[in-house]
Amino acid sequence: MIIDFKLFRKLKVRFFLLSISINVSVTFSQTNNYKEYHHLINRAEYFYFKLYNVDSSLKYYKLAFEKYNFVFIRDALNASQIAFFNNEPQHWKYFIKKAVSVGFNVKYLDSFPIFKGKYKLSVELKNECDSIYECYLKKIRQKNLANVVNMYIIDQQDKNKETSVYKKTQKKLMEQILNLIQLNEMPTEQNIGIFDEELFQRNILDSNMFQYMINRYKHTDYFKGKKLEFCSEYLYIILIHNFDAYSIIEPFFEQLIINGDIHPRTAGLLFDNMFRVNLEYQSNYKLYKIDKEYYDLNYFTKFELMYKYKKKPIVSENIINQTRKKWGINTLEIDQIKESQEVKYGFRFRHGFNKHL
Repeated sequence: MIIDFKLFRKLKVRFFLLSISINVSVTFSQTNNYKEYHHLINRAEYFYFKLYNVDSSLKYYKLAFEKYNFVFIRDALNASQIAFFNNEPQHWKYFIKKAVSVGFNVKYLDSFPIFKGKYKLSVELKNECDSIYECYLKKIRQKNLANVVNMYIIDQQDKNKETSVYKKTQKKLMEQILNLIQLNEMPTEQNIGIFDEELFQRNILDSNMFQYMINRYKHTDYFKGKKLEFCSEYLYIILIHNFDAYSIIEPFFEQLIINGDIHPRTAGLLFDNMFRVNLEYQSNYKLYKIDKEYYDLNYFTKFELMYKYKKKPIVSENIINQTRKKWGINTLEIDQIKESQEVKYGFRFRHGFNKHL
């Protein structure tokens, strides 16, 4: 994908000025900096998955959720499962309500094996969750949400056209996304919520648009509990289709992570996406080499490269952990423990686009 250097330079200048004003506000309120949030979540995960210290783990989860108005839904869902599994009902109620505040609908509780047929929602808790969910829906920036879905439809329509045509489409879509970044309106979970059929049922998104996508693309699973990935699904699909997305957004990731506009693991997902075809990727701006940096957070990259090069692992665990430190992402070992506990106990710890979160 090619983007105009003049436009890119202008955007960088505008973002620099924007970041100055943002950094001033961060100075006065430390809880605006989501790097601290991710540090607390990493501590919670380390205590549970590595040390099996339930009390300390739940303490760190709660501390993170009390300090920040917006929390990432994957963290609230994971904390709620840990609390439920370890017979901590008060913590479970607190974490479920936190998850609802950022888009979780309690009708999906049964999609979690750890909850299915075992939980009880009192009338009081159900009513409280319904009220919290209504507040969540009101906070969604509907115009931005509709724009992302429209961009997704355009991307789907053009992706099988001639390469030259699709590249032009990708360029236009990336320019739109960059402009939203400049407006401090990155269309991710904090601004547009998570994708769910409820958005169409409540007319937050045009129901005609929903029917159009069902008829044309058969992508109903994205809106159902069975495959609900609890993220801004359609935005990630647009970015995943564009191998150059990471290199274009790279100058802005630091501030986007500080603002809570994007999860560090999403930055890793897009970074790994550059290596879907080769072990090196030459963007318009620099050369990236997988043996120097790699997050191991992209399902497609992992399996396509393993198939092509017949090599497992593709990159050493040490390189992966060193790379993850850049954005404050927990170690590969923690991810592996999560996966094993999903199989052993029926947890659902991994969320997001192909379980990158």
